[in-house]
Amino acid sequence: MAKTRLAICIADEVYQNRFVKCLMNHYQSQFEVSVFTDVAEITALETQEYEVIIVGDCEKERLEVLAHRGENLLYLSEEQREENKNSEHMVCTEKYQEVYKIVDCIEQFTGKSLQRTDQKQEKERHLIGVFSVTQEEMQLPFAATICSICGENEPVLLINMQPFSGVEKVENYWGDERAQDILEMEDLMTVATTGVYTKGRLLAGIGREQNWEYTHSIKNPESLAEGSCEIYRVMMDILTEELGYRTIVLNFGGVFSGMTELMDDCDVFYLLVSKEDTLSWREKIFMETMKNYERENFFRRVTRFEIPAVYHTDEDWRRLAERWQWGELGEMLREKLWVARQGG
Repeated sequence: MAKTRLAICIADEVYQNRFVKCLMNHYQSQFEVSVFTDVAEITALETQEYEVIIVGDCEKERLEVLAHRGENLLYLSEEQREENKNSEHMVCTEKYQEVYKIVDCIEQFTGKSLQRTDQKQEKERHLIGVFSVTQEEMQLPFAATICSICGENEPVLLINMQPFSGVEKVENYWGDERAQDILEMEDLMTVATTGVYTKGRLLAGIGREQNWEYTHSIKNPESLAEGSCEIYRVMMDILTEELGYRTIVLNFGGVFSGMTELMDDCDVFYLLVSKEDTLSWREKIFMETMKNYERENFFRRVTRFEIPAVYHTDEDWRRLAERWQWGELGEMLREKLWVARQGG
């Protein structure tokens, strides 16, 4: 299928550069992009060369010539104000939002179904998902065990999307004086949304264990629901590129937009169950939900992993993860992770 030809002209140069980079990172096989510095350059073209023209930060009066000759205009607005009403040849949408939502608007004009570029064969980053509907309390120590094992050979990051997981709040771990210099999960989500960061500030959002690292806990658990698949993807792209992680472990928990899509991104997915679980009604509903979202390939990457009974209730997640790492559970995980990494 031929690429969709886009013209992009946004006065905010920083935003435009970030937007084009993000767009081509995820939809390179779908779009052919031409960037302009002024709307007049597009108006001066004698023929309609582009299927969609994306504009922003300019007076709408300057777009009348383009609309009059039937060009498809996607206007990125600072705010979704009442006056930003759509017309036959112009669709208005919010400027600061996930790129896939802007792509949805492009689809309205073209009628094409635009898919993200499949980077699974190209990427070096390895994604491991951890989730449970019956053993939620065990997710964090299990994820930490995976991180410790993978951390023996490569840089590993745990992204903790589980509310009330047990990871200490920043002030409890570092003390009040240090806490003010720390980026919490909300801050990293903002970085992914705005694209504004320095490497030093990213490092302030990372906690460290012996041989692996993790994103700091979220200050307000309700903020997890404000995330999205695209935000977490961009967050991982930034952290992988800037800090060099080879494996990222996603500890799923709170529901957010695109959660099943991000689960489907995982190269390996561990669904934790107890010894007594055969197929609980909650697990059955989860599987049916993934099937309804047409995630059939997801099931090939799912491993139902039986969690041993935990009798030492005074152990915190770090002690439990350490015990698992060097016990029978750790040996099983080492073998499974090695086979999964070899593509077996």
